[in-house]
Amino acid sequence: VHVIDMVLLPPSAPSPPPPPPTIASVASGVEMLSTLVAAVSASPPILAAATDPTTAVTVLAPTNDAFAAALSMLGLTAEQLLADTQLLTTILSYHISTTVFTADAASTTPLSLPTLLPYGDITVQMVDMSVKVNDATVILADVAAGPSIVHVIDMVLLPPSAPSPPPPPPTIASVASGVEMLSTLVAAVSASPPILAAATDPTTAVTVLAPTNDAFAAALSMLGLTAEQLLADTQLLTTILSYHISTTVFTADAASTTPLSLPTLLPYGDITVQMVDMSVKVNDATVILADVAAGPSIVHVIDMV
Repeated sequence: VHVIDMVLLPPSAPSPPPPPPTIASVASGVEMLSTLVAAVSASPPILAAATDPTTAVTVLAPTNDAFAAALSMLGLTAEQLLADTQLLTTILSYHISTTVFTADAASTTPLSLPTLLPYGDITVQMVDMSVKVNDATVILADVAAGPSIVHVIDMVLLPPSAPSPPPPPPTIASVASGVEMLSTLVAAVSASPPILAAATDPTTAVTVLAPTNDAFAAALSMLGLTAEQLLADTQLLTTILSYHISTTVFTADAASTTPLSLPTLLPYGDITVQMVDMSVKVNDATVILADVAAGPSIVHVIDMV
């Protein structure tokens, strides 16, 4: 123990290190980007990226004047844009490239770079000694924001329209629905749950023998039934339709003068396919329109139920 004549006052604790810079913190310090800062704050996914100090992207930052011009062109107020989160996020996503690039990456050869918008690349090019991003001009380049880079631009980049979704894959039902002379068959299929399930499944691979409306009218007359009565009798209807669906996918050229027996969805009912007098016959019915593709299935229109 050493006895001393003074109380030793400890030094002040060191100041904590400043937080690492982020896109948001850098942009917040630039007055001409205040509209962009408000926009980023109104888009949760963009705000999350902009406040993450590990985010490594290139931000194309439109000025307040650029936003004002874009809003005028879109016929929106700033409040309306900020309230439309989906549109706002789409626009902002098109201003963020997943490639970190500085202005010296631009050359007279256009450079296409990806953005956070899956269907929208941007084009960077040197034009008349200025760096252009699409039609916008970079007016302040290479502002560091942690691992990200910010380029201030004089125009809001309006994203391209989203591509149209691909059409749904064809099914037996969708193909038959487009043929007027098969409207009775379509109604019949719709009234039979197991047949409808197969007909609307794009992976169904069968051959459908599709009677025309006239063929159904003749069959109904022979059976002494109305269309409404047949459609109401699900068991009979499903039995008849099952006999018109072969589990073997075959095109018309499979028919020859030798009868070919093929299975159907009816466990006890095969059909016979044969070439007779240059026509393809299925039992006693004649194929009047052959080989209509319906996804992995084939439809043959026939003149008899």
